Amino acid sequence: MYKEGDKIIRFTKYGSVHIHTVKNYGVSLITDTKNKVQYERPSIVTDKNICISLDGTDGQIYKINKELASDQCKTFENFAKLPKHEKVQVILNKYANKS
Repeated sequence: MYKEGDKIIRFTKYGSVHIHTVKNYGVSLITDTKNKVQYERPSIVTDKNICISLDGTDGQIYKINKELASDQCKTFENFAKLPKHEKVQVILNKYANKS
């Protein structure tokens, strides 16, 4: 699922956002005697030696595919502010210029 060097973003249940690099991905074996089961709990250790559980208790974790430059973020922000008909026109123009 995750491998060493992957970048992740974590949205905590308290509203914080953190970006980490995966140092280690592992699975802990949990024994539940009350329910008479044994199960695996995946977790990540980050470059800052923070252990993050992937069961949702430490917030939502997503793998980062690409980091954007500040000018790319501005472009997306400006695009989001356009009215719907102008957005459609921008998209049509983009694909019309590729041909």
